[in-house]
Amino acid sequence: MSTIGKHVSRKVGLAAVLCALATATPADDGRGLRRGGDPSRVSLSGLSSGAVMAVQYAVAHSGSVEAVGAVAGPQWGCAEASLSRAVNACLCGRSALTPTVETARRLAAAGAIDPLVSGKPRALNRSWVFQSPADETVTPESGRAGAAFLTAFIGAATRLDEGNATDGSDRAGHGIITPDGSEACAADDRDAEFVRRCGAEDNVGRMFQALFDPDAPYDPSRRAPPIPESELWAFDQQPLIDRVTARHPSLANDHFNPL
Repeated sequence: MSTIGKHVSRKVGLAAVLCALATATPADDGRGLRRGGDPSRVSLSGLSSGAVMAVQYAVAHSGSVEAVGAVAGPQWGCAEASLSRAVNACLCGRSALTPTVETARRLAAAGAIDPLVSGKPRALNRSWVFQSPADETVTPESGRAGAAFLTAFIGAATRLDEGNATDGSDRAGHGIITPDGSEACAADDRDAEFVRRCGAEDNVGRMFQALFDPDAPYDPSRRAPPIPESELWAFDQQPLIDRVTARHPSLANDHFNPL
């Protein structure tokens, strides 16, 4: 995680961070999980728009994704296909949020997303959310509503982390916290990056503990060393982008459609 702060920019989600890191790594060899991953132990996580994508994918494919983490992301399904609602309700909190879990259940019953078994996902069973109360990009109420949605959809309590006053992580704003962060803890309008430093606080460490070892106490000494660049592999998204934009020419690589 220590290298992420060098690459992340203000307008990208965590998924894009991985792409930025991968520019100096071997090209996509097409092997995917066959490189050594376990297809029965798939988890997703993301920051900001990356959090939206992580939760969206985990809900749609809840039969094969077992855990999801979201940092500074809004409630699932909040926008209801409306750009105005996305801005005014989901991001800015100018209008009331309503529960969206029944929408997900209807989609599952209709076969539009993975089916549920006795009202619960077949695989998805753990979730973690970080939402700073000082976030001025995604209203904290939307982040909390996102945690409540995951609790209702999964049928197990979401681990909601809102930081703490001791190290100032409750003032981190719209960003992710790591001991190697490049920005000061408290957010301001001069910040150039998402990655914040609030003492020894570590969003990723706490997320991994909540998703993969939830019954154990959090132990910062177990933090893994930086991953060698030789272990990072590029994922070529261009073929997918070309297919989507061919069908939907109105999509563009802009702030609202970060392809």
